Amino acid sequence: MNTLPLDSQAATKVIAKACSWADRRKAAAAAPEDQKAREVGRYQASGRELAEAVEKYRKAEQQAGSCPP
Repeated sequence: MNTLPLDSQAATKVIAKACSWADRRKAAAAAPEDQKAREVGRYQASGRELAEAVEKYRKAEQQAGSCPP
């Protein structure tokens, strides 16, 4: 994961999605019982978005690594 700079669009999306996922995890843990299911659903959706962003980052990294400098 050293071929793409941290300010690349793919890296920025991964960082933003990871922050969102961590916030959702805290919200799900702290939610009152009547809101727990909703927050857990949001947390799970956030995890899927993070996974998609990581896959896009890896594809961008592979493309950057395979191109000659």
